[in-house]
Amino acid sequence: MKSGNRLNAKIFHEDSIKVDFTFDSKGHVVTSYANRSDIESIQYGTKKGKSVVSRNENTDRIVQKNGVIIPCRILSEDNTHVIYSVTKNGTSVTTSIDMSEVDHVLYGDVNNSTEGPMNEKSALGFGLGRDYGGVGLNVTGYLSPNVGLFGGLGYALVDIGLNGGLKLKLNSSESTNLVVPFLMGMYGYNTAVKIINAPQHNKLFYNLTFGIGMDIHMRNVRGFWCISLLIPVVGNDVNEYITKLKNSYGVQFNNGIPKAGFSLGYRISSY
Repeated sequence: MKSGNRLNAKIFHEDSIKVDFTFDSKGHVVTSYANRSDIESIQYGTKKGKSVVSRNENTDRIVQKNGVIIPCRILSEDNTHVIYSVTKNGTSVTTSIDMSEVDHVLYGDVNNSTEGPMNEKSALGFGLGRDYGGVGLNVTGYLSPNVGLFGGLGYALVDIGLNGGLKLKLNSSESTNLVVPFLMGMYGYNTAVKIINAPQHNKLFYNLTFGIGMDIHMRNVRGFWCISLLIPVVGNDVNEYITKLKNSYGVQFNNGIPKAGFSLGYRISSY
């Protein structure tokens, strides 16, 4: 510390603002943090033959500002550089990186990381779009870091809309990028026919919808924005129903069937 005090601790996360760590206090493990401005330097490894921080090779991560992740073992860090070693094919190479290039650093086995865009167990959100059943709720549960199943329930212009489907995240399972692109496919409500002054002819149609989008996360916040472009598969039954309304009831349509739509919602992750 800049005050001259030293603390033996196990660091599990660090960014430009603070360092999170645990330390032993009279037999009890205490979790705490220190503001980055109060830290003079950090040292890792062994001291007088005793392990100060125990970590396997290449189980730390340096996340650069350009999104590149460096698996490594961090040896020391100060205000200007991070010194680290990289082990490949049994050979360890020690090098450094300028702190101005570093976005944040993760310490310890990344598989033990409990939070992050690729570590969601589930998410609950409210929004507008077919994956929300119109205007409503979306619940997503993840089978793995990249694959999730979701359901949407909402109001779709004329009636209750339902949808269920599969979401595939395109980032690697170890990625810490805050923007996560994804593909999705669903079955459920995808077209609504609404007749002004003749609600008895309103009708929902169910079919497949495919989409591409992105989750936009914020650091240290569980809530995130989800936006997507959706392409519905419009069946012949929709066109046949519209033709029937025109020929049998004299209904006039001012708008055609949209070939695409957007989805926007805000969701909260659980880990």
